[in-house]
Amino acid sequence: MHEFYQQLDPPDIETYSPYPFPPDESSLDFLVALYKGNSILRYRGDAAEYMPAAFRESVAEHTLHVQYVSFVLLYEHPRLLALLDEQELTRFILFHDLGEMGLNGRDWTITDVVNGTVDTHNKHEEERRFVEEITRPLAPAVRNSIRYYHEEYENAPQTGNINALLARYMDATQGILTAFSHADTSHEEYHKASIYTRRKKLMPTFDAIKQSLETRLSAGEDVEGAIAEIEALHDYILTFFPNAVE
Repeated sequence: MHEFYQQLDPPDIETYSPYPFPPDESSLDFLVALYKGNSILRYRGDAAEYMPAAFRESVAEHTLHVQYVSFVLLYEHPRLLALLDEQELTRFILFHDLGEMGLNGRDWTITDVVNGTVDTHNKHEEERRFVEEITRPLAPAVRNSIRYYHEEYENAPQTGNINALLARYMDATQGILTAFSHADTSHEEYHKASIYTRRKKLMPTFDAIKQSLETRLSAGEDVEGAIAEIEALHDYILTFFPNAVE
């Protein structure tokens, strides 16, 4: 975790009112700036051979779709949902790709990652700097809250935060569903991307979620049902990889 964020604790802004009413100019500037997310692309179909060239997905569209995926799939698995803090989960999804607005359409596809043309560490550092900059004028409680959710999402595999892990899993699932519903699934590049997505994104996150739940089970918590549900959900998501035979 970056040293700046080591100073941040999980926020509790329900008991804190940082603004007079109405909000001051800095918060309105931030909200107006967020509209950039409607037009800044995070995915271009012409950047991946297996996707239609005309396909486009903005940062805002992606964020909204991840929330849709999360809502539907988790409400179909109520024992897993019962273990989560829905408000925190929603906030992780809401802010997880805020930094991609700072890339100005220079986000990379899975194809780029598979082919080794992306330095993912530098990409995250650039996103983090943008989040710091865009939130700088905000009141401290709001600023630190947004920064916390953005960074904790990235560090969930290390921290084991179950809500952040589920947000990451839903993010990966949304990408899978997007590709599956638009891609030429017989294309060799789709085959490579599918293997990468399953091996590097989906499986590690699933393993971390299951490990977190099994730790709670060992501590005496009643989570057997939740474990069964995440396993069933994961089996379902894997059906979207019919051609990804390694």
